[in-house]
Amino acid sequence: MTSAAHSQVFHPFGPQATIAIRLLIAVLKSESREMQEAGYREAMTIIAHMPEGDERSDMLDLYGAARMQTSWHSIIDSSEIGGTQNRFRENVSALLPGARIITPPAKDHRHQPDAWVEWNGVVSPVEVKRDFFDKAALEQLARYMRVFGCSHGIAVAPVLKVAIPQSVTFVTVK
Repeated sequence: MTSAAHSQVFHPFGPQATIAIRLLIAVLKSESREMQEAGYREAMTIIAHMPEGDERSDMLDLYGAARMQTSWHSIIDSSEIGGTQNRFRENVSALLPGARIITPPAKDHRHQPDAWVEWNGVVSPVEVKRDFFDKAALEQLARYMRVFGCSHGIAVAPVLKVAIPQSVTFVTVK
């Protein structure tokens, strides 16, 4: 194969992706939950600042695969994972005056928002993220809105990392 043909087939990752890959490899080798979480945070920070495209998409896939791998091999502290969700549920009426958690209006095993809220007479799916609400999280919330025919959704996280449409309300929960 000529070098021209080779360059059309294989595209090495750029410096940001290379750093993220090395961080994720270190995470997978680490037995310390704290070190894993620190590595994940750092890798996601790098990935979040990468330009849109195939390389960023590949890095998000790799990040998700690494998360899945470490979740199979560690005991997950449910208070850590559910902490943001619990804080939102316990304080929903203070965060969104007049809002209340409701029973899901419909069940679909493929599409399960973290919660359902009725606020000002509008039923909305809620998507909660522990670290930050990004484009992937917004796409997930938009999918719930589309599948369930909702005109409004609620995004919950400590940090917002994406521009949101008027049809979505962002709630900061730390």
